[in-house]
Amino acid sequence: MTFEMRNLLARLRNRWRYHVGDRPLGAAIRREIVALGFARSTVRVRDLRLAAVERPGYQQVYRFEAEAESHDDHRAASLLFGVSREDPRTTRIDVHIAHDRDERDRVFAEWSDGMITLESMRGRERSRFELVLLAAFAVAITIATIGAILGN
Repeated sequence: MTFEMRNLLARLRNRWRYHVGDRPLGAAIRREIVALGFARSTVRVRDLRLAAVERPGYQQVYRFEAEAESHDDHRAASLLFGVSREDPRTTRIDVHIAHDRDERDRVFAEWSDGMITLESMRGRERSRFELVLLAAFAVAITIATIGAILGN
Protein backbone atom coordinates (compact mmCIF):
# COMPACT_ATOMS: atom_id res chain seq x y z
CA MET A 1 0.00 0.00 0.00
CA THR A 2 1.40 3.38 -0.94
CA PHE A 3 2.04 6.21 1.47
CA GLU A 4 -0.72 8.34 -0.09
CA MET A 5 -3.26 5.54 0.29
CA ARG A 6 -2.33 4.99 3.96
CA ASN A 7 -2.56 8.72 4.57
CA LEU A 8 -6.01 8.85 2.93
CA LEU A 9 -7.23 5.90 5.00
CA ALA A 10 -5.91 7.47 8.21
CA ARG A 11 -7.72 10.74 7.44
CA LEU A 12 -10.97 8.90 6.71
CA ARG A 13 -10.67 6.89 9.95
CA ASN A 14 -10.10 10.07 11.98
CA ARG A 15 -12.95 11.85 10.23
CA TRP A 16 -15.31 8.98 11.13
CA ARG A 17 -13.98 8.80 14.70
CA TYR A 18 -14.72 12.48 15.37
CA HIS A 19 -17.99 12.58 13.40
CA VAL A 20 -21.17 13.11 15.41
CA GLY A 21 -23.68 13.24 12.53
CA ASP A 22 -26.56 14.49 14.70
CA ARG A 23 -26.40 18.28 14.97
CA PRO A 24 -28.73 18.71 17.98
CA LEU A 25 -26.96 15.91 19.86
CA GLY A 26 -23.52 17.36 19.08
CA ALA A 27 -24.68 20.83 20.17
CA ALA A 28 -26.10 19.48 23.45
CA ILE A 29 -22.84 17.66 24.23
CA ARG A 30 -20.75 20.76 23.48
CA ARG A 31 -23.10 22.95 25.54
CA GLU A 32 -22.69 20.66 28.56
CA ILE A 33 -18.89 20.55 28.23
CA VAL A 34 -18.70 24.35 27.93
CA ALA A 35 -20.89 24.67 31.05
CA LEU A 36 -18.18 22.72 32.93
CA GLY A 37 -15.63 25.44 32.07
CA PHE A 38 -14.03 24.19 28.88
CA ALA A 39 -13.39 26.30 25.78
CA ARG A 40 -16.00 25.68 23.07
CA SER A 41 -13.48 25.83 20.22
CA THR A 42 -11.39 23.01 21.72
CA VAL A 43 -14.16 20.44 22.21
CA ARG A 44 -13.73 17.30 20.10
CA VAL A 45 -16.34 14.59 20.54
CA ARG A 46 -15.10 11.14 19.55
CA ASP A 47 -16.34 7.57 19.44
CA LEU A 48 -20.01 8.51 19.75
CA ARG A 49 -21.94 5.24 19.61
CA LEU A 50 -25.54 4.25 20.08
CA ALA A 51 -25.26 1.87 23.03
CA ALA A 52 -28.85 1.25 24.14
CA VAL A 53 -32.31 1.56 22.65
CA GLU A 54 -35.77 1.05 24.06
CA ARG A 55 -38.39 -0.63 21.94
CA PRO A 56 -39.79 0.63 19.58
CA GLY A 57 -36.71 2.80 19.26
CA TYR A 58 -37.82 6.04 20.81
CA GLN A 59 -35.51 6.25 23.82
CA GLN A 60 -31.85 6.10 22.77
CA VAL A 61 -28.73 6.21 24.94
CA TYR A 62 -25.31 7.07 23.49
CA ARG A 63 -21.82 6.72 24.95
CA PHE A 64 -18.91 8.91 23.89
CA GLU A 65 -15.57 10.38 24.81
CA ALA A 66 -14.48 13.97 24.37
CA GLU A 67 -11.33 16.02 24.54
CA ALA A 68 -11.39 19.65 25.61
CA GLU A 69 -9.11 22.33 26.97
CA SER A 70 -10.07 24.57 29.87
CA HIS A 71 -10.36 28.34 29.51
CA ASP A 72 -7.53 28.81 32.00
CA ASP A 73 -4.89 26.42 30.67
CA HIS A 74 -5.06 25.89 26.90
CA ARG A 75 -2.12 23.49 26.94
CA ALA A 76 -3.69 20.70 28.99
CA ALA A 77 -6.39 18.73 27.18
CA SER A 78 -8.76 16.77 29.40
CA LEU A 79 -10.28 13.46 28.43
CA LEU A 80 -13.95 13.38 29.35
CA PHE A 81 -16.42 10.51 29.28
CA GLY A 82 -20.06 11.03 28.55
CA VAL A 83 -23.44 9.52 28.11
CA SER A 84 -26.48 11.12 26.52
CA ARG A 85 -30.12 10.17 26.39
CA GLU A 86 -32.65 11.37 23.87
CA ASP A 87 -36.15 10.71 22.71
CA PRO A 88 -36.68 11.77 19.08
CA ARG A 89 -40.36 12.49 19.82
CA THR A 90 -39.26 15.42 22.00
CA THR A 91 -36.53 18.03 21.69
CA ARG A 92 -35.00 17.17 25.06
CA ILE A 93 -31.50 15.68 25.15
CA ASP A 94 -29.96 14.80 28.53
CA VAL A 95 -26.16 14.76 28.70
CA HIS A 96 -23.96 13.65 31.58
CA ILE A 97 -20.21 14.37 31.47
CA ALA A 98 -17.83 12.51 33.79
CA HIS A 99 -14.09 12.65 34.38
CA ASP A 100 -13.77 8.86 34.65
CA ARG A 101 -15.23 5.80 32.94
CA ASP A 102 -16.66 4.33 36.15
CA GLU A 103 -19.01 7.25 36.73
CA ARG A 104 -20.04 7.27 33.07
CA ASP A 105 -20.73 3.51 33.20
CA ARG A 106 -22.79 3.95 36.38
CA VAL A 107 -24.99 6.61 34.75
CA PHE A 108 -25.22 4.54 31.57
CA ALA A 109 -26.41 1.51 33.56
CA GLU A 110 -29.02 3.69 35.27
CA TRP A 111 -30.29 5.30 32.04
CA SER A 112 -30.29 2.07 30.00
CA ASP A 113 -32.03 -0.12 32.57
CA GLY A 114 -34.51 -2.36 30.74
CA MET A 115 -33.27 -1.37 27.28
CA ILE A 116 -31.63 -3.39 24.55
CA THR A 117 -27.92 -2.68 24.97
CA LEU A 118 -24.94 -3.25 22.74
CA GLU A 119 -23.48 -5.66 25.29
CA SER A 120 -26.66 -7.73 25.51
CA MET A 121 -26.74 -8.14 21.71
CA ARG A 122 -23.07 -9.17 21.48
CA GLY A 123 -23.44 -12.15 23.79
CA ARG A 124 -26.69 -13.36 22.25
CA GLU A 125 -26.71 -16.61 20.31
CA ARG A 126 -28.47 -16.67 16.98
CA SER A 127 -31.43 -18.96 16.51
CA ARG A 128 -31.47 -21.63 13.78
CA PHE A 129 -34.05 -19.63 11.87
CA GLU A 130 -31.73 -16.59 11.78
CA LEU A 131 -28.84 -18.75 10.59
CA VAL A 132 -30.98 -20.27 7.81
CA LEU A 133 -32.05 -16.79 6.69
CA LEU A 134 -28.45 -15.57 6.69
CA ALA A 135 -27.34 -18.58 4.65
CA ALA A 136 -30.19 -18.08 2.15
CA PHE A 137 -29.25 -14.41 1.82
CA ALA A 138 -25.60 -15.31 1.21
CA VAL A 139 -26.58 -17.83 -1.49
CA ALA A 140 -28.88 -15.29 -3.18
CA ILE A 141 -26.15 -12.62 -3.21
CA THR A 142 -23.63 -15.10 -4.61
CA ILE A 143 -25.99 -16.18 -7.40
CA ALA A 144 -26.81 -12.55 -8.24
CA THR A 145 -23.11 -11.62 -8.35
CA ILE A 146 -22.21 -14.58 -10.58
CA GLY A 147 -25.17 -13.81 -12.83
CA ALA A 148 -24.09 -10.18 -13.15
CA ILE A 149 -20.52 -11.15 -13.98
CA LEU A 150 -21.49 -13.79 -16.55
CA GLY A 151 -24.32 -11.69 -17.97
CA ASN A 152 -21.99 -8.86 -19.01
